Amino acid sequence: MGLKHRTLWLIWLVALLPLFLAVTMYFGGVWIPQQRVNNGDLIPPGNTLSQAALRNEEGELHHASGRWQLLLSTPKVCDELCHQWQADLNSILVLLGRERVEAHLVIKDENGVVLTAEERLIWLADPAGNLVLRYRQSQSPQALLKDLKRLLKLSKIG
Repeated sequence: MGLKHRTLWLIWLVALLPLFLAVTMYFGGVWIPQQRVNNGDLIPPGNTLSQAALRNEEGELHHASGRWQLLLSTPKVCDELCHQWQADLNSILVLLGRERVEAHLVIKDENGVVLTAEERLIWLADPAGNLVLRYRQSQSPQALLKDLKRLLKLSKIG
């Protein structure tokens, strides 16, 4: 009788121990890896293109287009960094296939105010119009390309 009870408890232990560890890790915040896979800054869920009020060169708001969108925030007059990123984004589009991703300019300084490094961003929006990631223009285009390849491979919405 003792061997049967021990076997039963061992089966329960093997089944419940991973569950207990998972609950402890999730609610206790222990043993959670600090590293992350993406290179850009993850934007919290619920932020959309319409809420961000990102405007194109004609002053029109950007909306969901059914394709992934890269939005380059630029000064009203495009400087050297802006031109470099435009060329880099075009190269990224060619590498990924233009039918899946599109790129747009976003005017951030309506009144001629100089954009700081923190305001010079590249936004990534999903086909539903949700903002997903943002990148600083000081980051490399290869980091953006790596994230986009991973997202397009794993995405079920576009």
